[in-house]
Amino acid sequence: MKLDKKAMEIILARAYAVTKSAEHYGRLLTLCISKGKMSVRSWSAASQGVAISGVAVESGEDAEFVVDAGRLYSVLKKMPKAEFEMKVDATAIKVASGRLRYSIHRPTEADDGESQVITEPTFRVMGDDMIRALKRISPSADTADTYGPYEGVFAKSDGGRVLLTATDRKSIAYAEFKTATPCRSFEAILPKEFLDFLSVFDPESFVDVQVDDGKIMAKQDHALIWCGLLAGQYKNLSEATIREGVNQRGGGTSVKVEVRREDFVEMLSHVEVVADRDSMRTTLTLGNGEIEAACVGASGTCSDSCAATGDAGAAKVDMSIDSMRKVVMPLAAETITMEFFTATPVIFVESVTDNFKAFCAGMQDRAKEIVPDI
Repeated sequence: MKLDKKAMEIILARAYAVTKSAEHYGRLLTLCISKGKMSVRSWSAASQGVAISGVAVESGEDAEFVVDAGRLYSVLKKMPKAEFEMKVDATAIKVASGRLRYSIHRPTEADDGESQVITEPTFRVMGDDMIRALKRISPSADTADTYGPYEGVFAKSDGGRVLLTATDRKSIAYAEFKTATPCRSFEAILPKEFLDFLSVFDPESFVDVQVDDGKIMAKQDHALIWCGLLAGQYKNLSEATIREGVNQRGGGTSVKVEVRREDFVEMLSHVEVVADRDSMRTTLTLGNGEIEAACVGASGTCSDSCAATGDAGAAKVDMSIDSMRKVVMPLAAETITMEFFTATPVIFVESVTDNFKAFCAGMQDRAKEIVPDI
């Protein structure tokens, strides 16, 4: 069969990029040739996969075979001409271009990947809207070694919106994106890998998404991805529930201020240099039109501050630098709103520009009671 080098490189690179960090390096792909077109399908034991089609095959019979994606991609990069020949037999995949010849061992592993088809989209969304929302919230998902629902992002339909929630059991983040079509009712826990798979899509085009049968599928033009949903039950971690819990435990007066996100991130980067690695603790003090961060660690001390405008008031709370960075780093907004409570080790963060809110518990024993039994 005769193939175009550039088209083949693009389709392999897109498929390989989203699967190479899976359970082993050098992912296996299934190449399917049918009616003069080639498609690429990859899978994993975790019910994750990607399928991309659209490469024209100039000649050759219909066939389906498994290849080592990394090896084949490396071979294609060496091809000296715009076109190359590929021949497949029972044991090898042979590639030729000009005087260059390769014969690559053909994996004998059975194809575990099943073809996936979107039959009834749950919603349609602009790719960039969904990608940006997931990028903001994914860092706040749990990274514990034990399998559980909090390792993913909880997604729930709400009319023409999809609401997202993520927690690392110390903080809770909320985001949302609007859909381009009415959204069918659903609740699902998306694995964090789903965001990685979205890199095969053009962010400036619409994506059709279907959520059912224990998996989520997304399709755009010739590209289709799918991921198995996480099992388990997300508790009610709504903002209203968290605020009620704060008030019931004597939250005290609420003080809201605005800060430049870049200044706040820079301040955290300064104090983290001396922070103890096992706790990454810093004390945030609000007052006199500024937020001060102070850190006392085994290696030394550091303090820095950034301007804050808004309510007049004072509050102090010990916070995890890591938790705060997870919340504010992914945001794009120039300014963010921070809400302190005078009697409770809690901070709420909000960015209207990013449709993002987050709750962060302070690093005191009392803060453990505020996160509702996660």
